[in-house]
Amino acid sequence: MSSPSRLPLPETLSSVLILILLAVAALLWTLAPEFYYRISQEDGPLEWATFWAFLLAALLAFGAIPGRPSGGAPWRTLYLAAFGIGCLAVAAEEISWGQRLFTYRPPELFLADNFQQELNLHNLADTSTRKAMLTGLLIGFGVLFPLLGQVPSVAHWFRQQEVPAPAPAIIPGFVALALLYLAYPMESTGEWVEAGTGLGFLLPAVGYLGRLRTAWLPAVGSLPILLGILTPPLLAGTPDPTKIDLAMVEASALAQDVKARRLRSRCGVHKRLYTFVEEFGSGDLSRGAWGQLEDTDDETSARRQYFLDPWNLPYWIRHACRDGRPTAIYVYSFGPNRRRDSSARGIQPDDVGSYASRP
Repeated sequence: MSSPSRLPLPETLSSVLILILLAVAALLWTLAPEFYYRISQEDGPLEWATFWAFLLAALLAFGAIPGRPSGGAPWRTLYLAAFGIGCLAVAAEEISWGQRLFTYRPPELFLADNFQQELNLHNLADTSTRKAMLTGLLIGFGVLFPLLGQVPSVAHWFRQQEVPAPAPAIIPGFVALALLYLAYPMESTGEWVEAGTGLGFLLPAVGYLGRLRTAWLPAVGSLPILLGILTPPLLAGTPDPTKIDLAMVEASALAQDVKARRLRSRCGVHKRLYTFVEEFGSGDLSRGAWGQLEDTDDETSARRQYFLDPWNLPYWIRHACRDGRPTAIYVYSFGPNRRRDSSARGIQPDDVGSYASRP
């Protein structure tokens, strides 16, 4: 049961926005797959919208802590602090603690054992563990917590302690997220589920303040999406010609090794190069063009050990096929904007790459 000071609409609007978001995902997947693909990529609008949703939820929770003259009941303060810290951590994990933004090289543990080769903890776990964690979060916060707040004795305690349990109106949205995530019917389904989860945490957090007008709720709900659209171009930065030239040399060497079959690819592959080599033992590059590149300093040697580009992000290999025949085989870097622009059709600006095969 909600605290009397809570706004009545956050959970309802949360479910509505989540369902609209998932409907948009399904329509784009069906009618505009190329556009769906582009906005779902790392550091794309969808990922940044998720970041902003969780960050704003954290700020709202922290802002609500001193919202009572006495500071509120201890359990209310503890809940809001835990909610805010959790959302802040999720936001930071979503952008790998700024790794792609600031282009620093993470510690070796994350390069070797994190399948994304990025500074985040959740990708140190295997796929089944990550899936269980997110599903547990969806069911725990979006289903069990609201239902617990409807138990009379618990509801009475929540009111006494001013613990703002979500209203049951939030349940449909979170059930939809959990079912979609478990079914995973579309590529990058997880990215859309994470964005929906961010909205599911943001709207109730608006109610924690207890003094915003309900008319502001749609604007707050749409703010992460707007910020998600605006953020990628604003963070693209100024291209460094030296890094671009170096990435071109390295990608060309890797593509040459693919062509010479020192790095043996296969139809349908689209992986980080380090992951591909580790998983499939696809070839010895020490005596190929890649192995003959000169390491100008220790930094260059360290990143090349893990197939990182000059922006300290992974090189990728793509072996695109149609009807069993390759349409393109290429190695590429995300380039100066640090996000994927290329697709199965080939290398696109501003990615930096080289073809091993291009009919």
